[in-house]
Amino acid sequence: MLIGTFGPSTGWVDRTVIYDGQGFRVDGIGPTTPLAVLQYERDGHMTWDSDRARNLAVRLAGEQVEAQAPASQPSVPQAMMGSALPASSATHANSGFFTRIPVSLAIVVIAIAAGLAYWGISSAHHSWNQAAEQASGPGTSGGTPVTVFTWSGGGNGNDGRNSQPFNLQGGHQVFSISSAAGNAGYGLSPMLSFYIRTTDNSSQDPVMPPATGDQTSDLYLPAGTYYVASNTLDCTWSITITEDR
Repeated sequence: MLIGTFGPSTGWVDRTVIYDGQGFRVDGIGPTTPLAVLQYERDGHMTWDSDRARNLAVRLAGEQVEAQAPASQPSVPQAMMGSALPASSATHANSGFFTRIPVSLAIVVIAIAAGLAYWGISSAHHSWNQAAEQASGPGTSGGTPVTVFTWSGGGNGNDGRNSQPFNLQGGHQVFSISSAAGNAGYGLSPMLSFYIRTTDNSSQDPVMPPATGDQTSDLYLPAGTYYVASNTLDCTWSITITEDR
């Protein structure tokens, strides 16, 4: 089934996106995901063949988000996408959706599955707005909150990437997020999920706000060097982590 055709804004002019009953693929390039197909059109690189094609892509994109398993349908390889696009578009791709899906998001999903299987959901998950208990008890907090990390991102698409590393001294931290729904126009609900990981990937703590808005979550992470991995859809967000010192 013909889904859409690429225009002159990319090096893929006149190439088509096809649905073969199993998944989407770019003719002559390789497989891609439903979310990537929506992004092609959203960025003005592709035009839909029909409303039926658009509706199919929207429906399958919603199923992809709900399943949270985009790695099962690999996207167009990053190297191919970067080489196929002209310089202006390649720059956009490297800072946006095309880079994130095949690399960052796949790594996030694989690491999430492996991490939760190893540590167990009950030991790894911090309930939203509910303080986790420290092994030494809750009495070590009460210092002056110091901002140790800030980060922002998101947009009308998927944002799956890793932050720069930051250091914690250990104790009580507060994860604060301010977020707002995007305006993609495809009827997909915003999704927010973050994973605070040690740089050696020996531990991770998920933080999953249930909805957009201003929210906080208490953390009790030991001293170490960490980074945050994002996996968000159709929303903008800004994160701050403070630590009592």
